[in-house]
Amino acid sequence: MKKAFTLIEILVAMAILVIVIVSSLAIFRAAANSWRKGEIRAQRYQQARFILERMSREISSIFPASLAGPYCLGTAEKFYFITSVSDAQASLIEVGYWLDQDSKELMRSYQGAPDYDFSTFEKVETLSENILGLGFQYSTGALWQESWDSRLGRAQSGILPKAVKIEFVIEDEKEARQEAFSTVVTLAVAQE
Repeated sequence: MKKAFTLIEILVAMAILVIVIVSSLAIFRAAANSWRKGEIRAQRYQQARFILERMSREISSIFPASLAGPYCLGTAEKFYFITSVSDAQASLIEVGYWLDQDSKELMRSYQGAPDYDFSTFEKVETLSENILGLGFQYSTGALWQESWDSRLGRAQSGILPKAVKIEFVIEDEKEARQEAFSTVVTLAVAQE
């Protein structure tokens, strides 16, 4: 008499095979999702690092207060200043940062030859996309303020802040997740 598999044995074997395949697919899917989320998070951190490095480099190089004229003008949402860091060949430039709320873009304005008029710029560029919020605070050394105005005859006439705090929120395009980043940039040239 030949030995053969019974119908029950075949059904049990198939059920075990289906369980193994479904479990393997679930593990693979979870691993793929984790990898994708890790990639998205790495992109978000790389974007934040680029923004913070660029803004910190320019803000930390704000030109000393010995120069006649206005030096910086800042609110909680915008910051304009004269810096010695330049993409071009000019030794001093006017730079401004603000958020375009409609397009969610972090904007950078640029004026190669400072005219000390922070309302006009020769070039405006998008520094980064998917930015939901942007904020600045300015330190007197003792407390943080929501605005700073170094223009002649203004509250902080001829005085630079001791530090500038930059805060912004990045949103993922695909995940619709948000993450906040911040840094404090000290100004070595600020007057005591």
